[in-house]
Amino acid sequence: MEGPELWTVEGQETNVRFRRAFHDKLGVNQVIFVFCDDLLKKVYELPWFEKWSSELDELLDNIGLRKHQVIRCLLAKLPVGVEIPVHHDTGLWATKSHRVHVPISTSPQDGPESNQVVFKCGYSDSTMERAAFCQGDVIELNNRAKHMVKNNWDRDRIHLILDYVDDEDALIRRVLASGQMVDQTRRAIYVDGESDDMPPSENIPQLDKKERSTRGVALMKQVMSHGVMSQQEFVQACRRFRDGECLEQEYLMMLQQAIGKENMIKAFFKLGLPLLLTDAERRLTLQRAFDEYIGPKSFLIIGAMKCGTTSLYDYLTQHPDVMSCRQKEPHFFDWKWDTVNAFQLDQRTQEKSAKLLMKIGLNPSNVTLQKFLTTFEIQNADSIIGEASPSYFVGGSTVAKRVASVLPPSTKLVVILRDPVARAWSHFQMTKDVDCTPGQRARRGEVAGKSFKELLMEDLDLIRQADETIVSNPKMCDLATFQTEYLDKLPQGHGSHSYFGRGMYALQLQQWFSVFPIDSFYFIRLDSLSKSVQGEMSKLFASLRLSEFTLQDEQPKNTRSYESMDDETKAWLQKLYQPHNEYLAEILGDQFIF
Repeated sequence: MEGPELWTVEGQETNVRFRRAFHDKLGVNQVIFVFCDDLLKKVYELPWFEKWSSELDELLDNIGLRKHQVIRCLLAKLPVGVEIPVHHDTGLWATKSHRVHVPISTSPQDGPESNQVVFKCGYSDSTMERAAFCQGDVIELNNRAKHMVKNNWDRDRIHLILDYVDDEDALIRRVLASGQMVDQTRRAIYVDGESDDMPPSENIPQLDKKERSTRGVALMKQVMSHGVMSQQEFVQACRRFRDGECLEQEYLMMLQQAIGKENMIKAFFKLGLPLLLTDAERRLTLQRAFDEYIGPKSFLIIGAMKCGTTSLYDYLTQHPDVMSCRQKEPHFFDWKWDTVNAFQLDQRTQEKSAKLLMKIGLNPSNVTLQKFLTTFEIQNADSIIGEASPSYFVGGSTVAKRVASVLPPSTKLVVILRDPVARAWSHFQMTKDVDCTPGQRARRGEVAGKSFKELLMEDLDLIRQADETIVSNPKMCDLATFQTEYLDKLPQGHGSHSYFGRGMYALQLQQWFSVFPIDSFYFIRLDSLSKSVQGEMSKLFASLRLSEFTLQDEQPKNTRSYESMDDETKAWLQKLYQPHNEYLAEILGDQFIF
């Protein structure tokens, strides 16, 4: 394709629209073939990388490069009169790659600056010198040095710009489809319509320059007092991190080596390390990296009801490094949520909770988290906290958002599942059992005397009133309707409801996935746990970064004996659950086929 239409949105409709705020503001036009994010986590191949392969392959062959070495490749048109000011490229990608320019259309390079395309580079602003970028040459540029370009020519300047790495083996490459929209921000790339690539919302306040400086000096003094690093080494490390030339984990490791892990945790919370950064994305990524660096310090067994949550929690709390909740099902994030927000901790309890949270590695200033801590039997500061309220699962995104507002992103959400038909029958047997406490008997009173089929039909009617497709075609139902018209309307304060709905595992998971990524979850089958209690618990201990531990008691908890379900009802339920089970297997894999 040739001509001016090449540079228009319409002319590139079979490519991917790439928005780059700084370049777009200057008016630099681009045709992008390959691009990477600043931290070199992903390399994106755009459709035209293949479309222009004959032209690009010839160039790469002449330079001696393989296509998979290329991390950025684009045509850049600098309009008449436009200047790209003095700058140097930063980011991890810039430290790992070589920059090549191939001038396609440019002015003669031996004339006066007043009517030429002028390119200058140097160590600093004052030492910059003009460099000749002649048409057809292949020029390697140290783009980490200062450089600038201004088009004083009477025509647009066009360069092919190419960045490549020596070793491409570790790169993750993605091929984008025509029509997608891509945004490049300061440190990341976001692909329109893909949830994994959506920019996180900014929820960390930004400090003014004076306060950032004060906290930065305090951190420097702390580092200097330990004598492990010199001031120059520390400043250089901070600059490399600020410019995206080292990853968050590397920076945190440096801090830990300089002042120790406990002091690093204190510095993170007391000085607010993310607040020292002016870039919103970097603040968020540092906070998340810290959370991952110190490992999961909290977990929730969120469900499902009558799938073995009591046994699972008992096995977990046998581990010496797990703080036991005073009540297995505190319902902190669902039934008790309004009460939790209403009451105030006294100052002594607040200070004690904040101090312990700091030692554990959790945010000491989160008041709701301070309240959550009071529900635990405190053992030691190296412990992990967690509880088991299986009603959270059926709370969906409403409960998930509450959890996300209190607990850190590294929180492990444990989900244990069983055949939904067996789950429903066990649920019924529990609620009709008269051998229970007076409080339980009172809460279950509204279902007393009703048959299993009657309770199922009542629940199915409620679901169908919300949206008929929820039952018959769960993949096609509207998830927002499922949440607002069914899950949000369920009773609070007892579990004698949702006999069918609680077994629609895939739809409930989708509500949680709208808030937490799938790698936040740990999934287990009840039958697998029953067959090998120690084996399955060892896997879970490892996921929580807990030491290996031999259980002292492997007996199942909260079990009862009851008769089998009749074959007709069982077959009817199996048919109803079939699309839900198939949907679950699509999400979690064949190991969760029921």
